[in-house]
Amino acid sequence: MSSPSSIDKEWEEWKTEFERNYKSPEEEAYRRGIWEKTREMVLKHNKRADEGKETWWMGLNDFSDKNPDEMPCCHGLCREEEEEEEEEEEEEEEEEVEADG
Repeated sequence: MSSPSSIDKEWEEWKTEFERNYKSPEEEAYRRGIWEKTREMVLKHNKRADEGKETWWMGLNDFSDKNPDEMPCCHGLCREEEEEEEEEEEEEEEEEVEADG
């Protein structure tokens, strides 16, 4: 894995690339924690891709310092919560149709 100084450098480069300026040291520490978890996920996935166990590679992006609940539903890929809500709504509609019919 990377040494702390190289991770610090990656963090600073990522913040520059995505124009991040946090309001406080506490917010920056919080966001960095999320970013580091995302980074680890990307590294693990890409290692599997390099071994032929995955067919695509991941990368860090503008959402890498965000929690899933802070991200919009993108390109038709919804969060699990939204999918569960949709399923519940469909079930309720089916129950209403059955009750009416």
